[in-house]
Amino acid sequence: MQEFREGYLIASPAFKERFLKRKQTTFKQYIFLTYEELHQRLFFKIKPKALLSVCDRYGFGYALAEKYLEAIPYVEDTTYQDPTLDSLVSVYRFLKQQNDLVEDPLFLLRLKQYPVTLIDPAEGEQTERLIRKLKQYTEVFTFSSSEHSYRPTVYEFATMEEECRFVVTEIHRLLQNGVDKNHIFLAGLDQMTVFILKRLANHYHFTIEFLPSFNILSTDFAKRFLSLLKTESSFNEVFAALPADSAFYDSVRLLVETYELTDMAPNQTVSFFEYQFKKMAYPSTRYQDAIRIIDTDSLLQQQDYLFYMGFNLGQAPLIRKEEGFLTDGLKKRIGMMTSSEENKQTVHHLKRLIQSIPQVVLTYKKASSTETFLPSFLIQELQLEVKRPSVCYGIAQKEDQLRLSCYYDAYLKYGSLHPDLKRYGLQDASYQAFDHRYRPLSPSLLSTHFQKKPLKLAYSNLKLYYACPFRYYADRILNLNAFSSELPTRLGTFAHAVLEESYTEDFDFSKSVKKNKVRYAVDRKDGFFFDRMEEVLKKLLAFNQKKEAASQLKTIRTEQHIVIEKDNYLFEGYIDKLMYTQIDDEIYAVLIDYKTGKDVLSLDNVEDGFHLQLPAYMYLLSCYEPFQGKKLHIIGIYLQKVNLVVLDPSLDDSPQLEKSFKLQGYSLADPSLLSLFDPSYSDSDYIQSLGLSKTTNSFKSYSKIFTEEDQNNLIALVKRLIEEASCQIHQGKFPIAPKIIDGKNESCAFCDYKDLCFSTVGDWVELPKKPFKE
Repeated sequence: MQEFREGYLIASPAFKERFLKRKQTTFKQYIFLTYEELHQRLFFKIKPKALLSVCDRYGFGYALAEKYLEAIPYVEDTTYQDPTLDSLVSVYRFLKQQNDLVEDPLFLLRLKQYPVTLIDPAEGEQTERLIRKLKQYTEVFTFSSSEHSYRPTVYEFATMEEECRFVVTEIHRLLQNGVDKNHIFLAGLDQMTVFILKRLANHYHFTIEFLPSFNILSTDFAKRFLSLLKTESSFNEVFAALPADSAFYDSVRLLVETYELTDMAPNQTVSFFEYQFKKMAYPSTRYQDAIRIIDTDSLLQQQDYLFYMGFNLGQAPLIRKEEGFLTDGLKKRIGMMTSSEENKQTVHHLKRLIQSIPQVVLTYKKASSTETFLPSFLIQELQLEVKRPSVCYGIAQKEDQLRLSCYYDAYLKYGSLHPDLKRYGLQDASYQAFDHRYRPLSPSLLSTHFQKKPLKLAYSNLKLYYACPFRYYADRILNLNAFSSELPTRLGTFAHAVLEESYTEDFDFSKSVKKNKVRYAVDRKDGFFFDRMEEVLKKLLAFNQKKEAASQLKTIRTEQHIVIEKDNYLFEGYIDKLMYTQIDDEIYAVLIDYKTGKDVLSLDNVEDGFHLQLPAYMYLLSCYEPFQGKKLHIIGIYLQKVNLVVLDPSLDDSPQLEKSFKLQGYSLADPSLLSLFDPSYSDSDYIQSLGLSKTTNSFKSYSKIFTEEDQNNLIALVKRLIEEASCQIHQGKFPIAPKIIDGKNESCAFCDYKDLCFSTVGDWVELPKKPFKE
């Protein structure tokens, strides 16, 4: 290997590792730095806590703030006459004022004593800027690693499954021939390939050290931690309530220390940790002897073997597009690497990797179960030979049986007979012998479970259980539900937060919106939708204030948490808005629940456990502590949709929005009480589907109304359904039983667990349609 002048060597960790393993003939003093470390020492290092400072000062989401911090080291303290670059300078000056930029003057002094050698520097203005800065202090040399020109063979496969089977078969052959596992590497893997390889490696009896998965938001530890942030007054109290033996405990504690959060109120950091948890890795097992996964920056030895999978167009190489708040033109102005320069470097690294050793196998697929693929353009550019091999049988019996069963599936569905199926048949494959039915858990196991975690029920739990008990089991007992923080969820939480705060004293709409945008908006794409929602909320609040001023129900409570404790369970819920008035010992109340989705308003089949949300709120209200001992009249139960509405540009916006703001639900069929809430009830401009006939003075046929007797029956029904669900859950009754109402499957359409249950027609529970009121 090349000998370098003593001094600083700027290189990748892979180069450093290989360089230090070489046989040394003479001793020389080298100081290794990565390019990132050099940049930080040469210019400055940004303190981690600067992320929160920037978010707090400028109202950025965390993702946008990180992009700013990434670009800050490249700007000068000047005026660029460009709003984007000048905003970067503003952030730079703010961080400098906050002492969040750490310079290293001693490093600059040491630079004068030693030359710097840049190993394999990237081409472009970023490197030129770096060299110009270094030359102010010392000599600068550059070195490009020598490249081999081995020509790997490419193998084409019809499907991803065949591609994976070929690779594991070849690895098995190498291991049988005595090749050390530690000299076999995989690259180019995507999520689906990893999923298949995990199964195949188990069947072929060898170990692959897979990279860790990310996003721990759905773990019990993360949920518990986020919950404690909202209730505890200090981080010491938060960590005291957490299991110290958790695999995540030390990592999360390190986050607190790294970002200097100790003196902050924990409840102010919830959104920060939600963001960090999405990037945090699960602990992974490290093996002494295993096949490992590498990236294109890795450097291999001549005795190594590489299988580069997914050598398809768009994947090898992975091409970056111009994106983010900085265009390539702006990046070039400040000396950052542009997307085209990054792509050029990616192609260079990939070529270097696949041509560096003689034992490289490239594979690509033509299709997966959901899409088709094209081969990488590098195959033609490098003039590589493409072969189409067949995958042999006889190594892993289970895998052979699975493979032949798939061919048999295709034969039954499409009549296509695969030659392998004709040759080998389905010998002992146990085809369609799987019994998918749920087998009850032991009573002792369930008893232990509920001792550790008492049964908590809410409307959402009942909805799951009565739609299909097995779905409840997978979601709430096995906790397979993934934490969702997608845009619709964050947009809904944002709207709820502003609406709740609108009833507090000294409410300031602009301040509330700004604060909650910072908390829930993640990036610029979010910003567009959050701005649209801000417009909707402003008009919704004006609409509500106008209607509330005309109502006699002057007491308004928001986010009322009502808990009903029983011997075997706890039932709880949050009422978004409760409006009421008290006359003598009688309460006149209205329930309103904000909805940012497309919930169906109905009470049909309520006796079968469907559409229980509004009745469940009535049951909760009947147990509301402040109303106990008083006669309760529920004037109405409603949903109020808070959605981004597609408006007709030819019409005025306000009437269209007000139509969407109308309450949707059921009203008490008593005009004298209904008028307390909505004086316009006879032709309501507040409640959808409500009006009186001018000829008969009775409610119109389309009006959604019920009597107090109906209400009492619904409350009793909810109580009975909760008791029945609690009893069956404690007994471990979780059969696969999706409900079919009037020929329509109401349970499976949006179920996340269809790949677990394998339900058949024999599992279906047929129910007739039962309208709430004929």
